[in-house]
Amino acid sequence: MFKIGSVLKIFVIIFSCWLVGSFLFGKFEAYEDGYNEIGFPFVFYRTFSGKCFDCKEIGFLLRYFLLDALIILILAFLLRIIIHKIKAAQ
Repeated sequence: MFKIGSVLKIFVIIFSCWLVGSFLFGKFEAYEDGYNEIGFPFVFYRTFSGKCFDCKEIGFLLRYFLLDALIILILAFLLRIIIHKIKAAQ
């Protein structure tokens, strides 16, 4: 049905776009008493410098990283199904 190589290629492309998006949409404000936050759509890494009044979870947040990875994997499979159906219709 599906070739693992084709799903892997799509996964690598989506992962690369996600990685770039994570840094583009990230916040890098730790140098001015703020947070550094990396992750898209869920923040999976957060650090801060300065005083902490409303401390959020900091460090590497594994559950959000795994959720992001699951979303990427689902998108890769859905995109592969769509490509397969378009090629089969032609």
